[in-house]
Amino acid sequence: MPHCPQVDGGMKEVGFVIDGFEVKKADLLTLANGAYVNDQIINAYISLLMRRCESPGGDIFIAGTQFFTKMRQAKGLEQACRWYKGRKLLNYRWLFIPVHNDSHWSLILVLNALEWLRQNTPDSDALNLRTRKGVAPLIVSIDSMRRSNKALIPIVCKFIVTKWQRELVDMKHTTTDIDIDALSQKLRSDLPVLRADVPKQENSYDCGVFLLHYLDLLTRQGSTRVLEVAPRYYFREGLRNWFPPKDASRKRSYLRELLTNLKKVQAASGVEESIVCWKESCAEEEHGACPPSLGTKTVQEISLWEECSDDDSSVSMSPSVSDDEPMRSLLDTPTNIVRTAAPLVLLSEPLKKKRKKPAAKTSKPKTPREKEEHDEDREERPEKASRERE
Repeated sequence: MPHCPQVDGGMKEVGFVIDGFEVKKADLLTLANGAYVNDQIINAYISLLMRRCESPGGDIFIAGTQFFTKMRQAKGLEQACRWYKGRKLLNYRWLFIPVHNDSHWSLILVLNALEWLRQNTPDSDALNLRTRKGVAPLIVSIDSMRRSNKALIPIVCKFIVTKWQRELVDMKHTTTDIDIDALSQKLRSDLPVLRADVPKQENSYDCGVFLLHYLDLLTRQGSTRVLEVAPRYYFREGLRNWFPPKDASRKRSYLRELLTNLKKVQAASGVEESIVCWKESCAEEEHGACPPSLGTKTVQEISLWEECSDDDSSVSMSPSVSDDEPMRSLLDTPTNIVRTAAPLVLLSEPLKKKRKKPAAKTSKPKTPREKEEHDEDREERPEKASRERE
């Protein structure tokens, strides 16, 4: 993992500061094995990841740890909509929302929600929205214990619609009177909600570092480009063996070293220099942990998989569907359902057809002597079987 160069000089108290979050020595103690990573560490690393994602027309936004907590409160939805004032959150194609629920960290991804909102808003063409039509809108629950989090999805949907109404007002659009409950219900029913099949934590305390490891890998430029090719395939199957679980557990020592070194750089050269150091170290590993390629999948197979997932009841997160319901197999799918897909540059050679093994040949007697012995053997078999039954 990348880290900034060491800077000489001792330090009694660690206090790395970024975007109002200060990481002290007591916070670094939560990175010890067996401890739960606290909010200060998570928020500081999220701020660093957001600095890495900064670019004109950026498509990635990661909310802070208190964002969802505020969103689910009775009177907190309005405050959550004003939380990031000046930012149009729905303009980001990749919106990551960390979730802390029942003493467990997980992640909800809202992908390209603006495209759905554009299609369901009258006169939206006049808004000149920057949407990505090639990427189907969806919501993904990313959990290191593979929970569905389906009870949290309505909260996210209601926030999206409420925030959209506020943005329409800011844009002085003609349609600002929106039935929030009705539209959020429609959003919930229209958008597929996937439970990502990702590497799972092997203990009860690593959920925080798994959250940060997911965010680190998913927000890299190489990852987003690959995932947008076939997002449903990747989140339902293609990321199952993405990385060894121990890689996420090692995030503890990595973060401890990273934050300590950045504090030293910050103390010696200032805040901006520490951010520059962080970005330079990230550039070395920007494409080092992209999602795995599609392996031996062919373009037709991925197209077929994506097409079938539209009608797959296991994709839905409605209460009537079991979380453990298996995904429909490609073998059970009609072969005539194939749609045009974008070229997949990471495909390897197509699947090779398995050849059937020839049936074992029985040797036939060649000489008269062998024929006589063969006939005697056939006569003895029924007698031997009857004796065994007796």
